[in-house]
Amino acid sequence: MKEMDDTSVVIDIAHYPQVNFFKYVITALTRNDINVHVILQPRGNLVPIFEKECPHVPYVSIGEHKKTISGKIFDAVKRDIAFLRYLSKIKFDAGLSCGSVNLAHAARLFRKPFITFGDDIEYKLGYYLVHPFATREVRPKYVPARGKKVLKYNGFKELAYLHPNHFKPNEKALEPYNLHPYEYVFIREVSSWSLNYRGAEMGKLSKILNYIKRKDLKIILSIEEAIL
Repeated sequence: MKEMDDTSVVIDIAHYPQVNFFKYVITALTRNDINVHVILQPRGNLVPIFEKECPHVPYVSIGEHKKTISGKIFDAVKRDIAFLRYLSKIKFDAGLSCGSVNLAHAARLFRKPFITFGDDIEYKLGYYLVHPFATREVRPKYVPARGKKVLKYNGFKELAYLHPNHFKPNEKALEPYNLHPYEYVFIREVSSWSLNYRGAEMGKLSKILNYIKRKDLKIILSIEEAIL
């Protein structure tokens, strides 16, 4: 078996979709003899989902998922410290994430490149906590972001796992829901904490649903682990 070289990359994963987003990245990196250190922030079933999707990829768990603002701030500080302790024990050459504040801070302190991916333009606070520390920000062209750090591409981030090279739809999966291709729209929402639910100005979800209904399409709304 060919041994990997000394090049190492740290990937921080904090949400379910990021498992899908990074799983083929991890495969591509390891095939190119690059060591990958995965850090998970436990949340719901994130750990077992990662273990199922990436069964042979080692990981460490750092931090906790908090729902309150004060809890998030306290855990962010604790996680920053834990990141520094962990990364001081390993060799790494770059960091990758979808907006990880903790990895952004740690990479800057260790003077390593940090690349962030994302399209969540509505979450201003998270953006401002990551932006100053990022080496590159990779975003779809439809996201109104500018600057020397920003690298844009034609497409959307879900192509990382829904591209035909990776994903082959199984129409039998629709049978339990009495659905057929091209007659429905699947919408995934994080939770009721999403900005899509808050206030008249930010509440976009109802507008989206009304538009889809006018097109005579069925709606499958997924909120975390429940399908409504």
